[in-house]
Amino acid sequence: MASVKERRLRDMLAALGGCRRVCVLTHVNPDPDSISAAWALQRIIRSRTKAKAEVVYGGIIGRAENQSMVRLLGIEMLHINLIDKSDFDAYALVDTQPGTGNNPLPEGITPHLVLDHHPENSATAAAKFHDLREDIAATAPLLHQYA
Repeated sequence: MASVKERRLRDMLAALGGCRRVCVLTHVNPDPDSISAAWALQRIIRSRTKAKAEVVYGGIIGRAENQSMVRLLGIEMLHINLIDKSDFDAYALVDTQPGTGNNPLPEGITPHLVLDHHPENSATAAAKFHDLREDIAATAPLLHQYA
């Protein structure tokens, strides 16, 4: 019998079934939690599927410590204005949810995945897979449980 962790991973990856390119979106002006959660999800997708995954953000990476984190860890992040949204056939949100106004999810797009530690937004239910855990303080540890 599969463990809860194994079932969640299987269900999350199944929600991406057949997808070729996944846009992993942080919230705008991403902080360390959003950056690390997006990076972890990107690595999980790349290692467990044939899909390509890109970490994308809106706003700016403004704080010096956040810029240092991205630079020192070699995290490749693309600004939403630099991508062709039609290149992606799946979207994932980390540390944010659809309909909250704090992420660059293109209008009219329903994300395949939503992983967050904030209270559920009603628009999140439309995602193919969502894992929301208000009992943890950050999204990055949630993603660690998928690795």
